[in-house]
Amino acid sequence: MSSQVTITAYAGDAKTLLAFDLPKAATKDLAGFTIFCKPGSAKGYYLWNTLRFKDPAKHAQDAKEPPASSVNAPFHKFRWVHVPGIFHQGLKPVFANYTYTVTPRYFDSTGSMLPLDKSLSSTTTIAVGTFKKKGIELAFTRGFVQLQGFVHRFSRNAPLRPKGKALLYDINAVAGKNAKGESFTFADEYAWMGFTTREKILGLLEQVVSKKSMRLDVFAYD
Repeated sequence: MSSQVTITAYAGDAKTLLAFDLPKAATKDLAGFTIFCKPGSAKGYYLWNTLRFKDPAKHAQDAKEPPASSVNAPFHKFRWVHVPGIFHQGLKPVFANYTYTVTPRYFDSTGSMLPLDKSLSSTTTIAVGTFKKKGIELAFTRGFVQLQGFVHRFSRNAPLRPKGKALLYDINAVAGKNAKGESFTFADEYAWMGFTTREKILGLLEQVVSKKSMRLDVFAYD
């Protein structure tokens, strides 16, 4: 069977909306979609999906991949927003041309998911980076909906500031350790949560500080 999945990629601010389409005949026994991502010249990886089968052992599983890998737990949607750095890559993900390979997955007659069939795959490539258009630059933080990514990278009870009520403190101080036993700082947490917005704000502040002729007015809403 040849590939029948069509992929459309929409660029955002350091993120990509992937949308899939299949002919109606190719949706019979559909189990979901597996997504493989190749960022520029960096090592590729399968995107993760924390919504897994109730009993994974009843379905084809790749023992070389984590249980949440979409090769073992395919996405149950015809769309997915990929934000680099949620699970893979470091605090500063690669901005480059990303190649996405999407493979529809199917159940057999007993309801067991079949192994990955690469002959069904389709690929698309899109530039991933910060959003800039003429004089406009758009930036976003990582939303609270990305909590699973935060817990994976840091920890469920990671403190966001030291104990006490001090307004000024060392953000480079160690805040805690993740599940792998790796230490992380408050600055690491802020960089991850603030994402492109934090970079834009700090860049703007540094620009104003460096020029005495400039002033900064802030209108903030919480």
